[in-house]
Amino acid sequence: YLDFWATWCHACIGEYPHFQNLIRQFENREDIVFMTISTDQDKSRWEKYMTEHEHTSFSLHVNRNYLAPFKIAFIPRFILIDKDFTFLDPFAPRPSQPETIELLKNLN
Repeated sequence: YLDFWATWCHACIGEYPHFQNLIRQFENREDIVFMTISTDQDKSRWEKYMTEHEHTSFSLHVNRNYLAPFKIAFIPRFILIDKDFTFLDPFAPRPSQPETIELLKNLN
């Protein structure tokens, strides 16, 4: 479950606690990996945010130019990829949406 976000995005920051709650809720599921991918142009701003806030997922910073082939045109954006790296849902629901829990529970 991938979370594309940036420190300047208020909607992204609003989803962040819900993302952390999902991680805690599914911590016993070894088949689910949660990853945040920052699209901040200023990498130091992302680094500062990560040192000041709780995070228990894999976190990466990516230059926005690398995201163009994946059509990440807006954030927050959530993508669900299966174990074979097939896009199950390229526009997955947000962590704050109830259907996200059901979606993750029903993964095989």
